[in-house]
Amino acid sequence: LSPSESTQKIVADITQGKITSNLVTIIPGKRIDQIKQELINDGYTPSEVESAFNPKNYQGLSVMSFIPAGTNSLEGMLWPDSFERNSNTPLTEIISESLKEMGDHLTSQVQAAFANEGLTTYQGITLTSIVNQEVNKPSDQQQVAQVFLPDRPIYLINKGELIYVRDKDDLMKYLQAIEVPSSGAFKFPVQDQIIQDLINLSGENVPSAKLAGSYRLLLLPQGSRLVVTLPDGSPLPSGIKYDAGSKNFTVPKLGNVTLPLSVKVTLMRGDNVLSDKIMVVTK
Repeated sequence: LSPSESTQKIVADITQGKITSNLVTIIPGKRIDQIKQELINDGYTPSEVESAFNPKNYQGLSVMSFIPAGTNSLEGMLWPDSFERNSNTPLTEIISESLKEMGDHLTSQVQAAFANEGLTTYQGITLTSIVNQEVNKPSDQQQVAQVFLPDRPIYLINKGELIYVRDKDDLMKYLQAIEVPSSGAFKFPVQDQIIQDLINLSGENVPSAKLAGSYRLLLLPQGSRLVVTLPDGSPLPSGIKYDAGSKNFTVPKLGNVTLPLSVKVTLMRGDNVLSDKIMVVTK
């Protein structure tokens, strides 16, 4: 009630009742933990939030059929929107509405598009969620999506084209631009920035560098070495060679390699992993 309201309106509110409502918004590109925190900020208790995010609450919704058995999370499944809430609105109602909206958007055409990329609908949703977290611009999203579909080659490499060496942790920047020569064979090194990041992530050489009052750039920790594999740890394909002495990758024949090309560089001592980074070659 407000002193500025008319007598008639005050009487109507008293006799008929009035429920105050506001909006709860699920923002695009947010992880489940971030959404949970926003809902707590909106006034729900932590226990209400944890209970509402239990997938078992929504098994009757058709959209839940896309979630693999044994998956106990709604990560990526909530459609971003604003939902009306009043003091009596249970959080499960808001989550249910968001899930229903996701189901409405997962049309047969969308499911077919995921299938054409060799993805289940759930994998497609997960990929979309990851890409949205990485970048906002549609043109950038297409570039980033390539990196997460390593088994779906997008581009052949052609002579005279520019290709770019990137750090997977910062895909919008490139570490080196390479013009593919007329011979077709090309090489690129493990980038200095990648090596230094590996050293920094290992946590070694830092104390002695501080004592010396300088930074020991590109000096590998004692007894360590660089090991190069595919991101899943398997050996490099036959179309790309790595020379440990020069720290150079060589692609002798363009037809044997497609982009994006991802390689993992691991700093190891014996069998122990000190740190690792992933380099990505893209157009």
